[in-house]
Amino acid sequence: MPSDQGRWPVREGPIDCAYSDDGVRVVLDGSPRTVRAALAVTLGALAPLRLSRDTIQSLELVLAEVMNNIVEHAYADVPSGRIELRVDLRNGALSCQTLDDGAPLPRGLVPDPPRPEPADAPQGGFGWLLIKSLVSDLDYVRAGRRNRLRFRLPVVQAA
Repeated sequence: MPSDQGRWPVREGPIDCAYSDDGVRVVLDGSPRTVRAALAVTLGALAPLRLSRDTIQSLELVLAEVMNNIVEHAYADVPSGRIELRVDLRNGALSCQTLDDGAPLPRGLVPDPPRPEPADAPQGGFGWLLIKSLVSDLDYVRAGRRNRLRFRLPVVQAA
């Protein structure tokens, strides 16, 4: 990623990006198609960090779950909304943050669903269990009309 001025912006359709030497900021329209494109842009921007395949796959999985939850639930009653994503490498982990102006999480808390028995498991509904199993320091705050979700993902550098 170029570092001539620390950050440089890129506009790719409904996605705005700002890259730096240690991370990326992506602002996107909240739609399933744009979430997929934003994931590709984000992972591409982080390629120079030489993250391991496991780290990249975990990051992609978590970000897809988080941003699709925003689209499906926070913006369920509105035609479209904006999502801001920041991912920065800090102290051996990826510090991630999403911001949106959608509906708050129920009870103002990250869901804590029980782990279902495999035989009784419904299809779907495992997103928060998956997220919680892969990240640390998961934190949600509703500030005014804005949702902020932060978490850290341990990093393994590629060989």
